[in-house]
Amino acid sequence: MWRRRLQARERRVRGMRRPKPTEEKPRPTAIYVTEIIEGMIDGVVITDLEGRIIQMNKSSNEMFGYSGQETTGKSVIEFIPEEEAPKARELVGKVAETGELVKNVEFTGIRRDWSRFPILVNGSLLRDEEGEPSKLLIVYKDIAELKRAEEARVKLELAHKELTALERARAFTLILFKDVFKPLLNACRPETVAKVGDRLKELSERVPMAAGMEIAGDGSVNLDEDSIREALADLSPGEGMGEVISAFSEIMNACYPLVRVDVGDQKATEIFSNLFKKRRTAPYGPDLLKVVPDGVELPDLVFKPLEPGRCYLVEESKAYQSFSMFGDMLAYGFLGLCISTTHPADVKGESGFVGKATVLWLSKAERDYAVSPSNLGILRDRISEFISQNENAVVLLNGLEYLITTNGFDTTLKFIHDIREVITLNRSVLILPAAPRALEERQLELLERYMEVIEVVGGGGINDDKYY
Repeated sequence: MWRRRLQARERRVRGMRRPKPTEEKPRPTAIYVTEIIEGMIDGVVITDLEGRIIQMNKSSNEMFGYSGQETTGKSVIEFIPEEEAPKARELVGKVAETGELVKNVEFTGIRRDWSRFPILVNGSLLRDEEGEPSKLLIVYKDIAELKRAEEARVKLELAHKELTALERARAFTLILFKDVFKPLLNACRPETVAKVGDRLKELSERVPMAAGMEIAGDGSVNLDEDSIREALADLSPGEGMGEVISAFSEIMNACYPLVRVDVGDQKATEIFSNLFKKRRTAPYGPDLLKVVPDGVELPDLVFKPLEPGRCYLVEESKAYQSFSMFGDMLAYGFLGLCISTTHPADVKGESGFVGKATVLWLSKAERDYAVSPSNLGILRDRISEFISQNENAVVLLNGLEYLITTNGFDTTLKFIHDIREVITLNRSVLILPAAPRALEERQLELLERYMEVIEVVGGGGINDDKYY
């Protein structure tokens, strides 16, 4: 009996039709787009072709201090200051008419409470189903935190640079004393050392560093490092190195005549020449040359760097000698920026600049290490930034003819004048190779008028199969 009931139940269950799963109806694409826009962290705004707001997501409303649909119908121009409005209108018109993308353009945003903050703007054109322009998509990014972080980083780097500069001045003082002043006096007779001691006492009234160079009764020469630190403590980093150079030059020019009578120029020449050959003193090469006393003639094997604050026009068919001069400047402690029409890998491989110089490619290629010849503003900024951040800087700009071909001579000449001013103000050096045959006579004369000219005769000792 129970079996029949069970079978009957099974038949009833088998006969029942199971309900089909409910099929989800497709949702309109517009709904998905709206949800995506609302969920984005960056501010997103949809406008008509004239920049009037159609939709503004939650992030944009919070960024500018609005809520709901308060901003609908407003112009995006209302969210930036009046002085930036012309630039914004131009970009809106350009995107609407040409479809050109706006990428990472910085503006100042104005909140509802009139407070201001930096924003980064990107924009693009939206088209309808027929491919016709219909709306604008604008994306805002609040970069206030990024700006603050960058300012903090710059301040930290500046503080580190200042500390390093003062330490460098102290280290240079020790080198001058231990490797120059002391060896010279040790070669002198006791009576000469005593005279030098008297001369130092006279100088100490106006040259604090002289007071730190002590000569004991037994003729031994010592350096009071505490007094040197005190002399440099109140100086800025830039003044510190300059003060050391100025003070030691005055000390040497005052004391060297006494030493010269005793040991002669040959001993001084030997001491200074050996100093330039030492690896640990190589970074101070440009500064060492400034403290060589009158009467000491260094041999030709000691490189005499180009004079700071000058621009040199090197007239040669290829930039062989220019690169050689640039390499010599690096070897004696100058910090270098090389901008060349040759790829950086080839420049470094042929010239051995790896780790010694920053090398940029003068090219229209979109690379981090490339600078377009048509964008002289960016090129000028890159050079100015390097020079302002580095003491004893040397710049090699290899590609004058390329710049003239791209921008015209007058525009390029103005660019060279701008660089020349920066070089002069920062006491740096510019090396500018130029092929005389590639320039018109008037062009060459104008360049020569404002620059120091170096004419290269022959190959300059460089293999002719090398190309830079």
